Amino acid sequence: MSEIRMPNINNIMITGRLTRDPDIRFTKSNKIVVNFDIANNHMYHSIATDEWKKMTLFIRVSIYGNLADRVKERLHKGTPVYIEGRLQEDTWTTTDNQQRKSYRIVGNRMQILEKMFEMAGEAEEKTEEIPEEEQEKQIDKDEELDDLPF
Repeated sequence: MSEIRMPNINNIMITGRLTRDPDIRFTKSNKIVVNFDIANNHMYHSIATDEWKKMTLFIRVSIYGNLADRVKERLHKGTPVYIEGRLQEDTWTTTDNQQRKSYRIVGNRMQILEKMFEMAGEAEEKTEEIPEEEQEKQIDKDEELDDLPF
């Protein structure tokens, strides 16, 4: 039997609002990292109660390098954002030797959804993105941060 060939795709697109001000850190090689959490709301209809309900998902986001440097001053609690990136798994061992796992989005494109400025009654929005040549230079998963949150 032949092996099935499947492309390796790991792309995430999501919108949400920052739940707190971003945390700005630097790696050991002095590259900037902006970490923040967003809340994404999903509305669904409950057949059991015949009501519309809201489910909120909280997602950790990390942005590195030039993109992080460009957006760090414009992000604050409540900022609505659109993020494109990839899903990454983080694992660690607690002080009582228990294995823990979490997931976060490593963003490579971001659009702040607030109106940047008004000109003649029209709102203009700006999309920030890592140029293709920069995406290859992104920080490896193995590169450690100065202060890990866990």
